[in-house]
Amino acid sequence: MSLHCNEGKLLSALLPHADNKSPLIRSQLARCFEHLIRQLGPRIISESPKMQTRTIGGGIGSGDNWDKIVMTLAGYINDSSPEVRFNSRNALLSMEHGLYPVGTRAEIEKYVRKVIVKEFD
Repeated sequence: MSLHCNEGKLLSALLPHADNKSPLIRSQLARCFEHLIRQLGPRIISESPKMQTRTIGGGIGSGDNWDKIVMTLAGYINDSSPEVRFNSRNALLSMEHGLYPVGTRAEIEKYVRKVIVKEFD
């Protein structure tokens, strides 16, 4: 999917369709995000050598794009379409269980909670 296209261009093409009314498009969008997360893996993480810390979402592009992706996928978890729910759940789980895991369950859960709280503030 993103072999011949940079990540920023791909995200800028996918993110505007996040609020689409069609369940088929939302389902395919969640599937694309899953593949993107699986392919990028550790490149999603920003590591600070000085402070010995890792932050999810700060690696490629801006952290805001990853925040939007996680907010979109978290919103899809409560969608009325079972395909959308299934694909979004798989996309979120691929952050932990993909070929290149982004982090541990605790790190990912902390990041998702931070992003979801931001959405409702």
